Amino acid sequence: MVKMVPYEAFACPCGGGDVVLQESYKPKTRGASRNAECSNCKHLLDKITILEATVEIYKNPEQHTLNSAALLHEVYNDMEKVNLE
Repeated sequence: MVKMVPYEAFACPCGGGDVVLQESYKPKTRGASRNAECSNCKHLLDKITILEATVEIYKNPEQHTLNSAALLHEVYNDMEKVNLE
């Protein structure tokens, strides 16, 4: 027997007109539907994170040498998610 989960549709807060579907009943995340984002918003947030990390590398080159492996690994993983290779 397949259990059907009810969904509610919400307009994304970005104003782009996209609709976000979210389960209508989640006892531990009450009100989370207000924080729902469309895939475009998530994609843009990932790009912003990548750019912030890149700027941080250029602003602090001495720290970059200490943390380069961790930063580059994180940025590379984010780039794969948003196809920026």
